[in-house]
Amino acid sequence: MSKIVPFNCEFCKATFTCNKSLLRHLRTANKCLNQRPKKDYICVWCQEVFYSNNFLNEHLTKCIVNKEALVMSYIEKLKMKDDIIKEKEETIKDLQEKLFTIANKPTTTTNIKTINNIKLNCDKPLNLEYDNVFNMMKNHLNTTYLTQGGYGIGKWFLKYVCTNERGNICIECTDRTRKIFKYKDEEDELKRVTGDDLHKLIKKSYAEFTTTPLYLEFEEWEKEQRDRGYDTFTTVLTKLSDFKKDFLTHLSDKTSVSSGTCALSTD
Repeated sequence: MSKIVPFNCEFCKATFTCNKSLLRHLRTANKCLNQRPKKDYICVWCQEVFYSNNFLNEHLTKCIVNKEALVMSYIEKLKMKDDIIKEKEETIKDLQEKLFTIANKPTTTTNIKTINNIKLNCDKPLNLEYDNVFNMMKNHLNTTYLTQGGYGIGKWFLKYVCTNERGNICIECTDRTRKIFKYKDEEDELKRVTGDDLHKLIKKSYAEFTTTPLYLEFEEWEKEQRDRGYDTFTTVLTKLSDFKKDFLTHLSDKTSVSSGTCALSTD
């Protein structure tokens, strides 16, 4: 004859001959009910609450909820969650792009000073390389500027060499007496240049300019002017050193700011 295994209550240690009696005891005995943990055991299918893991396991074997329908509902909820996450990610990406655009948008007022109706923007790069100056001379120097002598050369230099794409002059005169200028090069390095350096640069460019086909056309124009008794532009540029003072005076007058208020330091 087989030995009967007793069923013990985990809270009061009472024993029972069958599991059904133990379950009935657990549902009705006040002493055991008070000792039960506060944790709830919930059916994943129907969400019914139980106070014991044993009761939950017994229920799971009998739960009659349509599990397939619940699974499909859960999948739909996951899809909706994915759509919400995707929408949020797209919104974040759009905001990031807008912030990037705003952060990289060039300012229109910072470091810009106006002198005699001419805007200075000294933190923008300026190319004073010989090749660039010569190309500007070859493409834009004409009799209108040349016949004005040193002042005309100064006007050409500011308009075509020292002016950036936004129409701002990118060089500053920090010492009008000694004719000293500052600017930033294309490597964002602060540079210092003297009036003598600028004058030599233009003279060198002009020397090569006289060898270009365009200069031959100017010579024909010069001949016509000479026949009419007018001063020639050839004479003006041949004696460019004589106009050094006018050139640098015009340049410093148009690019100087008082009290070091330009973006670049005047130290």
